[in-house]
Amino acid sequence: MLNAGYYQKTTLAIKNSFFNRDAIIIALLLVVAFLSAFSVVVEKDTYRQRFIQSMKLNSEKIKLQTKWSQLIIEESTWGSLARVERIAKQDLNMHVPKASEIAIEDI
Repeated sequence: MLNAGYYQKTTLAIKNSFFNRDAIIIALLLVVAFLSAFSVVVEKDTYRQRFIQSMKLNSEKIKLQTKWSQLIIEESTWGSLARVERIAKQDLNMHVPKASEIAIEDI
């Protein structure tokens, strides 16, 4: 009888330790699953923030390209030969020199 009682206690101890080990493994798996889900949420939020930033930068790029095109047109307008000649004649009282007004100097 001592042997039978000893084997029952040993079997019960083995079963209890088995269930404790399973509980620990399940708890660890739950923690790993939670951390995995949390990392997915963090990465998704990071992606969303970077996508929004990308859209803002793309919009700013389009605005700057439009402004650049306008400045190129404005530069060509301000520097046109006809405009420069008109300002020279009207505002600065300049004129194309006659042949008699041109002097060539030797250095």
